[in-house]
Amino acid sequence: RTPEQAATTHPLIVAEVVKACLEAGAKDPVVAENPCDNHQSCFRVSGIKAAAEQAGARMIALAEADEFVPVVLPGAKKLRKTAIARRILEADLLINLPIAKVHSAAKLTLAMKNHMGAVEDRFAFHKLDLHQCIADLCTRLTPQINLLDCTRVLLTRGPKGPGQVKVLDRIVAGTDQVAVDSFAAGYFGLKPADLGYLVAAREMGLGKTDLGAIRVKEIAV
Repeated sequence: RTPEQAATTHPLIVAEVVKACLEAGAKDPVVAENPCDNHQSCFRVSGIKAAAEQAGARMIALAEADEFVPVVLPGAKKLRKTAIARRILEADLLINLPIAKVHSAAKLTLAMKNHMGAVEDRFAFHKLDLHQCIADLCTRLTPQINLLDCTRVLLTRGPKGPGQVKVLDRIVAGTDQVAVDSFAAGYFGLKPADLGYLVAAREMGLGKTDLGAIRVKEIAV
């Protein structure tokens, strides 16, 4: 989809993150994606590939340019093992750059669910237990930084749309992806208890879901 249709992270945000990484001394920033549809079309229409490359990063399609490594998840309840892209596992710094939108099966796609793009067989999640598998995967994938694009959010017909879009002009940033998702659920009129993967994450001790215990600092730009 195009940036205005709010199905993908805004290319301007991707570009600014790449620039910030380079300014901080990154030698080889890589923007990795694993779309369900043809990646060449997705990269072009979304504007992300052009933005990433102009900013100084390489953009790759994980399914084409990387190998998936078998990984055992000892603390998992349903997803005991899976195959994760080597590049994701070996990254010096992993920055999670999802967009916030509704999802027909998971209710919402936020920071935690975004990691399904890092695995080889995402369809297994739907066969086992989607919400529990999302939480299980987050026992292994814990980005140092999560930047959730809420500049405009998809309210209907997610995850692909096109649907109703609401402009919020916000980014939710945090080191605790569970807390980020718990806070952002409020933009959709939902509570953490309404999302199965957040309930599972709380039970597994993966992060904070208690909104009263999450310190929120608003920064105006």
